[in-house]
Amino acid sequence: MNIHLKTAAILLATLIIGMVCGALILGAFARDRLQPPPQMTRERFVDRWVRMVRPDQEQIRRIREVVGEHEPGFRENYMRHRREMQTLVDSLHRDLEPILTERQLERIKSIRQRRERAREFRREGGPDLRRERNRPGGRNGSGSHENDRTDEHRRNNGD
Repeated sequence: MNIHLKTAAILLATLIIGMVCGALILGAFARDRLQPPPQMTRERFVDRWVRMVRPDQEQIRRIREVVGEHEPGFRENYMRHRREMQTLVDSLHRDLEPILTERQLERIKSIRQRRERAREFRREGGPDLRRERNRPGGRNGSGSHENDRTDEHRRNNGD
């Protein structure tokens, strides 16, 4: 085997190994990103506020009560907003329909169907299908506030 053939074989093997490693890494990231976010429940809403405020033991019960009382209003406002936005999007699509080509209309229809399937998946997906956002060392990991910009800002500004 001459030197050129050996060099080509080594380069080809390196390329293949790089492609396999890249595909595995991309697959890992894609799998994590494709899992739907957890549905916002009353308890999750309250927990989010408790994590944000970081109350002491005397405050926690009262804060949970107050935030829990406000949750239905937030939920209703969110749902009303979603309905209003859907009405606007439907109106826009109706107004665009005479202008767009068949291919463009099919593309819009395909995108809407994908979004609807994703919405159904989020609605029906059980907790085992959802990404755990509060995992230790994760974005909201318990006891881990190294990335808390508010605390960092306070430390840097001497507050």
